[in-house]
Amino acid sequence: MKKKSIYIIFFISIIIFIGCINKHDKKLAKIRELEKTSLFTSDGLADSLHIIKLIDAYNGYSTSFPEDSLTPEFLFANSRLYIIINDFNSAIKTLDNIIEKYPSNNRIPDCIFLKANIYENYLHDFVNARKSYEILIDKYPNHNLSKESKILLENLGKSPEELLQSILAKRTNQNS
Repeated sequence: MKKKSIYIIFFISIIIFIGCINKHDKKLAKIRELEKTSLFTSDGLADSLHIIKLIDAYNGYSTSFPEDSLTPEFLFANSRLYIIINDFNSAIKTLDNIIEKYPSNNRIPDCIFLKANIYENYLHDFVNARKSYEILIDKYPNHNLSKESKILLENLGKSPEELLQSILAKRTNQNS
């Protein structure tokens, strides 16, 4: 009787395991198929319907397999998709999610930089842009994006005219 119970438990475990593998493969196949299609229509406009389908597929995968190594990559891709459809708050929430749940991931500097970029260029929230650039510089001082962040911080909030004047002033000082 005891032996029969062990076989039943073993058999059920195998069925569950196969079901999980199949679910993983199906979700990944769906993502790969959606990724093959352009995000833009023939006239260069964002294909919002297709982008939302891809966002949903990435989110579904990430929810089902939070520990999978692809999950942070899919979430990062989602943040960029949100930008395309002008959903900047969802982009920032997604980036914060990656930063919080995957702190050792090599995408973290990219997430912080993209977050700063969204604040600066799309939301015109220079306070939060500054905070994000400073976090990047403090936590990752040797990263290439930190060097770029320092330059962006110097020019944060400047209009194109002010930026041009600043560049011209630096050139004049260098030639003096």
